[in-house]
Amino acid sequence: MAIPRVLLCCACLSWLAVEPARGADFSSWRWKSSIRFGGYTGTESLTGFPVEVCISENAIAGFRYNRFRSGGWKDLRFTASDQTTELNYEVEDWNTNGTSTVWVQVPLIASSNGYVWAFWGKSGQVAPPYTTNGVVWSNHFVGVWHLSENPTNSAPQMIDSTTNRHHGTAVNMGTADRVTGRAGPALYFDGVDSRVTGGDLSLDPPRYTAEFWAHRKGSSATWRVILGLAAANAVHMWVYDNGTIGWGDVDSPWEGKDAGWIDKLRFHHVAMVVDTAVNSQLYFDGSSKATYSITAPDAWNSLAIGGDGNLFKGELDEVRLSDVRRSPDWIHATYLNIASNNSFLVYAQAIGPPLVSNDGGACNVGTLSADLRAGVTATGGVPTQLRVYWGASDGGTNPASWGQTNNLGPVVIGTYTTTVSTVANTVYAYRSCVSNASGVEWADSTAWF
Repeated sequence: MAIPRVLLCCACLSWLAVEPARGADFSSWRWKSSIRFGGYTGTESLTGFPVEVCISENAIAGFRYNRFRSGGWKDLRFTASDQTTELNYEVEDWNTNGTSTVWVQVPLIASSNGYVWAFWGKSGQVAPPYTTNGVVWSNHFVGVWHLSENPTNSAPQMIDSTTNRHHGTAVNMGTADRVTGRAGPALYFDGVDSRVTGGDLSLDPPRYTAEFWAHRKGSSATWRVILGLAAANAVHMWVYDNGTIGWGDVDSPWEGKDAGWIDKLRFHHVAMVVDTAVNSQLYFDGSSKATYSITAPDAWNSLAIGGDGNLFKGELDEVRLSDVRRSPDWIHATYLNIASNNSFLVYAQAIGPPLVSNDGGACNVGTLSADLRAGVTATGGVPTQLRVYWGASDGGTNPASWGQTNNLGPVVIGTYTTTVSTVANTVYAYRSCVSNASGVEWADSTAWF
């Protein structure tokens, strides 16, 4: 069977050592949370592993986007478990109304007990150079295309996050083709004329790993290329009309038509590991599904994502090429990290100053009394005191400027009410305040009643 020309080509990348660790003092950052690799079950120690961290107000108890202090994510930092060794990270997508996608280069994952720290809440910070210079992907990655950019931007739109900068150009795509992916935004390919093309990758090693996430949308009477090379004798990966995966080389007898199954229900992860010294393998959703002997793999040249002949119809995300044979534990961890992020990672409650609001203001306001409400939304996991300051004038955030104080004592996360006696025909103000060993926090504004 003739095989279509390939969808993705990669440029050669030499191994870049992980950037040396940087010691820093993060004690003045107001909030922090530990992130444990609770779902890692492998026996191999993974080094320089890029971990997807999904930041949201639902994922991390007590986390709030409005607690950043330097604009956007500029004061976000990650460290090793020692809380001083600063780690490289890249922000793929920052969404203060939902989930943000951040990639952190973790020096070592050896067990489910390992962890790193996230810090935020420090004014006057700027984004470190490592957030954009590609060092996050320095562990043998030749190209990494998140496919999260707007395809209507100036070409080349699809950024290669590695230092190689093999950026891709979106062809015949519009704003609506930027869709929700498996890890941040992704791209929709219409199967007619949309694709991503690029320049020469010049990758011709004795071993490599090619991988992507795909969500098939269409059916056809023939194969559709997902990833490969726009060149003769090219290695490539494709999908048949029934969803089974094919992989191979135009002039070689190896292909895996029955190796996997990409259905129309969800995204699936596919990885092809080629090695001339040992058997090459095809992985599907983190598990090995087929093994072949390949003696002379073809070089990867010009980039072609989505095909250059029989075009793929569906959504693609996280296309990566490495110049090494990724191990079974590496591939399985990559799959789990993205497919089940809140299982692979355990996000601890944010530690920092407690959070409080006036919880909608006073209620049951009568001639001589009123109920003042306070909502404690975070304690940082340590003993916390709640006080409600009130009086005939607004004392702001200065306790001495308020006329009265109601001490509600030690509290946990929840809603609280305190009743105060008032004078008829008098307007009053109140403001809730919480404090613990991490600091003092007031409600965002004063409430009147």
